[in-house]
Parts: sequence; structure tokens; C-alpha cells
Amino acid sequence: MNTSRPKSRPSPKAVICIKGYLCQAANWKMPRQVDAKVEFDAGELFRRVGFIMTNMQADSRAVVRVYNKQAVAEQWTQRRRASGADGAPELPSAPGPTKSRFG
Repeated sequence: MNTSRPKSRPSPKAVICIKGYLCQAANWKMPRQVDAKVEFDAGELFRRVGFIMTNMQADSRAVVRVYNKQAVAEQWTQRRRASGADGAPELPSAPGPTKSRFG
């Protein structure tokens, strides 16, 4: 029985696997690209999984990169609004019905 420890430590970088495939529902005119991203660090019990469905005709890694950058930009915008920086309007505390001023 081998009870020795491994000589090297696990890599600090997360392991990321990205795969894409086409999917078409009965009522869609064109198939759409589905990109799955699986990410995990060494020693973690559960993997992080995300799916992106898009009509972009691009490599799966490029699609994931675009959507990740969009998410980061949205987070920055929300934090800026929440902090009230530069006179930006604050986020509403709870979503509710909106009323139109014009009718």
C-alpha cells in the first residue's frame, strides 16, 4: 500500500474546460450555440458549471470571454450606483411596478 504524499503541490490555477455544441428547439428557425464551462480548483469537492446559449458564430472560448467581460462591467456599474459615486442615481431598494410619466 502506497501511503506517501505527492511530491508537488496542486496548482493554484483553476482547471477550466469549455465545450460547445449546437442545439435547436422545434420552434427555432436556426440552431443556437450552447457553451458549457466547467471550472474547479484542486481539492474542491464541487465543480462550478455554467451554460451560455447564444446565436454568436464564434469559438466557444471567445463567447465565454465576451460574456464574462459583460458580467464584470455590470458588476462595476451596480457597485458604482450603490455607492452613489459621482452623483450617479442609487439603485432602487426593491423592484416594483414602474409608472410611465407620459401615459
